Amino acid sequence: MKKYYFLLFTFMMLACDEEPTFQIQEVTINIEPNFKIEEVDPFYRKITFINLTDTINAPATISLRWIWGDGKFTKNPDLDTLSHIYPQGDSTFYITLQLLRAKDNELVAEKKDSLTFVDFPIEEPYSITLDSPEVYAWEGAVSWVNDDSSKMVKNTYLTLALDENFENIVDIHRGHLSNANPKESNKIGNINSFHFKHLQSNTQYFGRLSFEKDKGLSTERTFQFTTNTITPPLLELNTSQEGGFLYVVNSKGNSVEKLPQNVSKLVLNINHKLNLIYQKGDTLVYAKPFYQDVSFKSYEETKNRSNNERSDSVTVEYISEQKNMYFTKSENLFSGEENNIGARVYTYQNLYRLFIGDLTSAPTFDKNGIHITLGNVIPRKNTYFYLNSNNTKLVHNDIKGEIGLFGGMEISSYRLFIFEVENDTIYAGINNLVNNNEAKFKLNFKDPSIDSTFEASIDQLLFHTLPLNE
Repeated sequence: MKKYYFLLFTFMMLACDEEPTFQIQEVTINIEPNFKIEEVDPFYRKITFINLTDTINAPATISLRWIWGDGKFTKNPDLDTLSHIYPQGDSTFYITLQLLRAKDNELVAEKKDSLTFVDFPIEEPYSITLDSPEVYAWEGAVSWVNDDSSKMVKNTYLTLALDENFENIVDIHRGHLSNANPKESNKIGNINSFHFKHLQSNTQYFGRLSFEKDKGLSTERTFQFTTNTITPPLLELNTSQEGGFLYVVNSKGNSVEKLPQNVSKLVLNINHKLNLIYQKGDTLVYAKPFYQDVSFKSYEETKNRSNNERSDSVTVEYISEQKNMYFTKSENLFSGEENNIGARVYTYQNLYRLFIGDLTSAPTFDKNGIHITLGNVIPRKNTYFYLNSNNTKLVHNDIKGEIGLFGGMEISSYRLFIFEVENDTIYAGINNLVNNNEAKFKLNFKDPSIDSTFEASIDQLLFHTLPLNE
């Protein structure tokens, strides 16, 4: 125990003619300066101290002074717990708590301690866990979890780059589109996932997330992912030897999660000109060429980028059956060898008629087969000739009378499409206006007034007319 001495002067006057007498008394004060460092906040450079000195029993002649070690001090604070904010720097700060004689600030006693901020690493304000990124050919996604839901993240910033040093920045919204405007740091709001769009395939990307509490105080997480390689399209050819139409399925090989479907396009090259009948989804339907082999080649290509990329090509081949007519039919439609079935134009009552049936003999108005009255002129190419029960009849040997077309819910209009008229040869096929594409190329014959049980049909009809016995 240190003793602190103070002189007390006692003046005694016994009589007017006597000299005064002074007495010196020794007083011992049993206090000693003491403090502790309660808390260190290395980010805000704030230290909290607690004064442990027994100031209650200290005489009024004693004062207290804190010397912070950065050129500043505090004298006689009201509270025993107080904080001090230090300037930036890695130097050591020496803290001193002094007891002073109030009269002349003479030092009575002191206690010293020191602190270096580098000994106190800055803790992350948030605990964040990243999930594994999701990747596609032209997209990527990252998600994360705030492990302490009680601590709401104030601001979140995101950066995407092509290098781990984040020098080659990528626009997090527009990727590599021609109108991209990459920014080094993008405020993305209080969310827990982000989806990158319009990326390049088979490319490594580096990302950085900054979860900010205050400027300069944040939790940072980095991630990386490599996008998938472009997959070639799925190209299939569906047809039959009898049917007159080619069903080409041309589908994109690269799935998209958040991107619109038009982020890329399919390019289909065909080495011969074909007549496209219709397209539904990924299926394109073409009329068969009569005597030509056809090659289909497809690839997928991005759009609206500074540097568009494309997949490898896929090729399928169609080998022609070298036929002048394609069709399927019900067994009761008409008799004759299928090799002898063909189409030919003849005239009856000064009108052109199209006959479909056995061509081993010349067609006449009453010959077994399908008879279509065209009129007094041959229809022009690239036109529809509408069929009905008046101009389209089936003559059948087993039935007395002509059977007309029979409509149905799925067929709005029967139509014959004229692809070409060349050297008196008509190239044509059935192309109905329908509610259901299964009836697109079909003719149904039925007339209950003639025969209530008879019904016949021809489907997938495509032909070019022939001279007799060709």
